[in-house]
Amino acid sequence: ILGTNTVQAYAVDTSGNISATNTVRFVYNLAPISIAGLMGAVNENGGGTFYLCFGTSTFSQNSGDTNYDNGVGNLSYKRLTANTAKMSLSYTAPPCLAGSTNVVLLTFITNNLCVFSNQDLAGNTGTINFWPVPNLVPPSLSSKKSALIAGGEQTTVAFGSRSFAITNAAGQVQNGTYTFKQYSPVGALVTERLSQKTNYLQLTFGATNHGIFANTSYAGSSNAPTMEAGAFAMLSQSPGGNAPNSLTGLAVQVLNSDGTFEMGFGMASFSQNSFDTNYANGVGTYTYTRLGRNRA
Repeated sequence: ILGTNTVQAYAVDTSGNISATNTVRFVYNLAPISIAGLMGAVNENGGGTFYLCFGTSTFSQNSGDTNYDNGVGNLSYKRLTANTAKMSLSYTAPPCLAGSTNVVLLTFITNNLCVFSNQDLAGNTGTINFWPVPNLVPPSLSSKKSALIAGGEQTTVAFGSRSFAITNAAGQVQNGTYTFKQYSPVGALVTERLSQKTNYLQLTFGATNHGIFANTSYAGSSNAPTMEAGAFAMLSQSPGGNAPNSLTGLAVQVLNSDGTFEMGFGMASFSQNSFDTNYANGVGTYTYTRLGRNRA
């Protein structure tokens, strides 16, 4: 039963002697005391799905659905009763979201599923499914090199302690300065300042070395921001090359700006599955040939 529960027990021996009564009280709460370290899939009634991930006092939001924003900000969470809580989200970046807020009432059905009601947007209701996630965000980007892939083109970014260099698909190089801040176990914001524009690059890590990104770029205060999304990877080099000799026995997750799907490989056959309606579930055959140290 929700709330404080009291259990009392005593013993009776064969002669009818009754022992002292012992009392135990315990509290059963569905609403967690904190949501730090959790990921939440937000399913809007009559809408789609986006994802929130929570730090102690900050959060990150991401979605492959263009009906929803990608952003970061400050978090306030308070348990109100055994099964209710209030969550307040205050967005700080990118600038097009900064200053907007959502105050959401949560009613927990189980310890990881709740019904929500947005107090700032009448009629905005749905469910949130929570689960724990490990910390995947590195403490720093210094000395790291990242490849960003969007629209079929690769951009490479090399980070120093405060400066960075961007090399686009045509080989052109731009230099600038940046700041890096973690907002959740999987989310971080890189603010890149170049001579002609500022990029607000939100990284959502699917593992410690790769994930998806959403970039909002501002070129002057009078121009509307431009946006792009795709996949990123922190570049590394194995001694024998990064391309495997075979895919047999491997499982992979394919990250795109509009969603993700998973693939598993046998010797000559594969399976593909996804919870995202943008991608099919199916099986088939494949061929794989390693062409070089890093190419296949």
